[in-house]
Amino acid sequence: MTDSNPLLDSHDRYGTPPPGGDAISHGNSTPSLWTRLSKRFLFFSSSSSRSEQQASQQQQQQFPPSGYLTLVPLSETTRTRQPRSARLTALYMLSFALIIASTVYVMVPRTMSIGQVDVVPDQMLWNTTKAWYQVRLNVTIPVYNPNFLPTDVSGRLQVLFYDALAGSKKIHTTTIARRSLPSMLTLTMDASDVPKDYILSIISQCSTFPHALTFFLQGDVHAKGIWQFFGPTQVADIDTYFMVDCNG
Repeated sequence: MTDSNPLLDSHDRYGTPPPGGDAISHGNSTPSLWTRLSKRFLFFSSSSSRSEQQASQQQQQQFPPSGYLTLVPLSETTRTRQPRSARLTALYMLSFALIIASTVYVMVPRTMSIGQVDVVPDQMLWNTTKAWYQVRLNVTIPVYNPNFLPTDVSGRLQVLFYDALAGSKKIHTTTIARRSLPSMLTLTMDASDVPKDYILSIISQCSTFPHALTFFLQGDVHAKGIWQFFGPTQVADIDTYFMVDCNG
């Protein structure tokens, strides 16, 4: 036979703790307060989770799933690479344009010209008894080549005593350096081959004052660059005169 506790019997009978029951089972009232606070926190947290679930269910009911697949274009995935590709493309185009412009600037033909032709008598001999004379000339032609590439020049010169041919000289193909401002083209000519009818006139002019002869120099100069495929082009015509001292 066991002894019964009236306080415990009242707790079992009515389902409520007797006065001072917590103090008897736990020894103080502090755990009972924390227990009540934790139960209230659990209650509020469960209520908030139920409200969130209800809101998500309402949203799903408002916007039901469509069942379609979303296709993302390939260009969208490579859009981040487009700025770099655009910069590289612009750089390549700019470099190509600079190369073309430089090539055109270098290859475009520029007009060549010649300066004042200088004729200097190198030798003058004559003989009244034999009716004979000899004239040797040094001819200098300044050639201007403003092109960025070397150019070949050629041509022909002739010396006239009035209207009689006294001598001629072919200008063989000579390369003029690029950007020559100018390049001197020097030739040696013999002007002693006049007809016999003019020799007496030459001897007569050398024997009397002013002891000088007048000759005429005529000719032409042609140029051909590497950009020319249809033959040389004429640079200039030469038409000038010079004096030869018979005593020189």
